[in-house]
Amino acid sequence: MSLHPVVDERSQTIIGQLNCPAFNELLLDAIELMKPSSLYIQTSSKEEIDYARSNALAQGEEYQLAMPGHTYHFDSPDDQGRDKKNTLILLDDQSGLDADVMTRDRKEGTAHVREIMNGCMEGKQMLVAFYCLGPVGCSFSKTAVQFTDSWYILHSENILYRNGFTQMVNRHTKEASANRSFYAFYHSVGRTDNAHRPIDIDKRRIYINPVERLVYTINNSYAGNALACKKLALRLAIYDSNHHPERNNLTEHMFLSTFANPCIPSDKLNVCGAFPSACGKTSTSMAPGSSIIGDDMVYMQIVDDNMGIRRCKAVNIEAGMFGIIAGVNSSDDPLIYDCLTSERECIFSNVLVGDDGKPYWDGMYHGKSKNDMVNEFGLLPATGQNYKGAWTKPELPIMHGNARFTLNLKELKNVSPELDNPDGVDVDLILYGGRDSNTCPPVYQAHNWAHGVYIGSSIESETTAATLGAQGVVVSNPMANLDFLIVPVTMYLENHVRFGRLLGSRAPKVFGVNYFLKDPSTGEYLNSKLDKKVWVAWACGRTRGHYRAKCTPIGWIPYYEDLQTLFRSELGVDYTEEQYNVQFTINVDNYIQKMVRIMKLYGGKQAPTEWVIMECRVLRALKKLLAEKGPAVSPSAFDNYESQSWFDKAFTEE
Repeated sequence: MSLHPVVDERSQTIIGQLNCPAFNELLLDAIELMKPSSLYIQTSSKEEIDYARSNALAQGEEYQLAMPGHTYHFDSPDDQGRDKKNTLILLDDQSGLDADVMTRDRKEGTAHVREIMNGCMEGKQMLVAFYCLGPVGCSFSKTAVQFTDSWYILHSENILYRNGFTQMVNRHTKEASANRSFYAFYHSVGRTDNAHRPIDIDKRRIYINPVERLVYTINNSYAGNALACKKLALRLAIYDSNHHPERNNLTEHMFLSTFANPCIPSDKLNVCGAFPSACGKTSTSMAPGSSIIGDDMVYMQIVDDNMGIRRCKAVNIEAGMFGIIAGVNSSDDPLIYDCLTSERECIFSNVLVGDDGKPYWDGMYHGKSKNDMVNEFGLLPATGQNYKGAWTKPELPIMHGNARFTLNLKELKNVSPELDNPDGVDVDLILYGGRDSNTCPPVYQAHNWAHGVYIGSSIESETTAATLGAQGVVVSNPMANLDFLIVPVTMYLENHVRFGRLLGSRAPKVFGVNYFLKDPSTGEYLNSKLDKKVWVAWACGRTRGHYRAKCTPIGWIPYYEDLQTLFRSELGVDYTEEQYNVQFTINVDNYIQKMVRIMKLYGGKQAPTEWVIMECRVLRALKKLLAEKGPAVSPSAFDNYESQSWFDKAFTEE
């Protein structure tokens, strides 16, 4: 490329190593658009990683905490979460998309955001880094190039993602811009105040151009808007997966962890799980005895093994956690809490920082409410600062509800040795979890893959006190991925159905879980937080064929005797038949109402044929069951399911 004045000799050497015309063109475009005064390209050597960390402190974007390795960062009070209103998808053809996908004409939107970004780095240094989304050397990992002016963002991504420079050299050499396959992200904090926070929040824009695999994000520093490799890259990958079904892959908002078969502890199963926010995703991925591969996002790929057998492989897109810190304490999340309170590299964002140099957050003391924390002696310092500025006890809130920690997964004691396996791991089963108080049992198995897709696409959660607005409102969230779908939801479901069809009997088993059933008379939860260990253990044993199950219209439920044994072996507690009967009663009428809501959600859309067939079979069986046995049916009624009129032989076919 012809040299630009900001491209110094060091940068020119790195550009020569890359030997990639597509990157050269992007770099020149980024420089001419954002007009930085200097350029720094990171190849992610140890010295460069240390340099990024120290510069985040030196530039005032992060500050040192008392614990070595711990730093903190504050975002603007108006930049504390994903900006849905100003996150737009740039497309030429916007037909067929769902109403909640915010779009703008690609040409018009590109011109608009580039006008805002014009000269946004004047007087600043442009930082360029390369990341591998997925394990290095994995055939279905992706490469991303980040352009930013924030050392905090660079430091965060160095913790959260694998070095992609080598992959960029090996995979994208001589790649032309016309067929560029790597993702590119233009980010700038924009004009800042004395605390290095964006001041032009009214001009905050996050524009995603999936056709060109390019994202523009400006006037923000909150990582959910600025960490391009996270949910912005997830959207690009979802677009690619669904517009190219022949590639046989899925991009999912799921955890990936390894659990032991309770019947043969040496036998390990790899479990993926999709849960909406506040429905148990992180706590399931980190359940006692598990080994975590990833807590948030996965790529799934159909791969032929050396015997020519198709398998479902999965990898964690990330190498770290950008986790919500509220509620993390030594009792509920001991492994994460240990990392947050001991010497290691960790960034805290938007927590309370006491004048003692220590971080504090809601729920850090087990059993202590926010009011307890500000009123009881010794739990919090007298003064400190948070994202709003100076703080004095007993002010509430002490922190923002979306405060986070940024941590590399290798800091966790239960991290899996498979984290960086370039071959990925075989996916044995998938969990879909929602939050409902009166409909779904704690665990149940799908009749087949297509029914599993239906269960995933019908995930619902009820709003809680942590959500603005009315509590108990039912919200649909297909596969817990709705916020990130930039393709028609029926296209997304069709790709899921096709994926399982190709795998046949090798498709992962699918289970629904619900940790939030309540006693209708008292409103109390029917299960403890620890019970999820039993539900996952049963799903693992069932996947391996160790447990019998009873067929019901909504799926297969456990026998009491197996759960009784599991509660004793996994938790050391007794589980009564009375508890079982209450928790696994099939709430027929409530489930029919749920299905009606799902029909309205997908009404008028061209849903996959297999999905529609299973929907019809389940609904027909439920209506027969309702007519014969009423709105709520005890699990004992399903002991001889094959002889009952509602039973459908399709429920026993894989």
